[in-house]
Amino acid sequence: MPAKPIGVVAEVTDAVARALEKNDDLPVVIREGIGKIAAIPRGRTAQALVGIVGEIYVRNNVYANEDVISAIEMFGGGSVDDPNYRLDSLHVVN
Repeated sequence: MPAKPIGVVAEVTDAVARALEKNDDLPVVIREGIGKIAAIPRGRTAQALVGIVGEIYVRNNVYANEDVISAIEMFGGGSVDDPNYRLDSLHVVN
């Protein structure tokens, strides 16, 4: 039976932590970890969909949100912004 993704990620995280504690060759440990994570079998499941909500500037500004949409898509997910949001519905209250 193949290892579960969360177990593999925990194993790799622990290996990196041990390498940092012992001052081992970190690039080697990271390369091995990437190989283990890449070897996790991928099923044909539906794409994870992540809703992007929050303040408009943070949602729509790549610098402010650290390009979160690209990160979601890089890891196989999809993203959706609030389709009901309208700029003219923004109200300022003093």
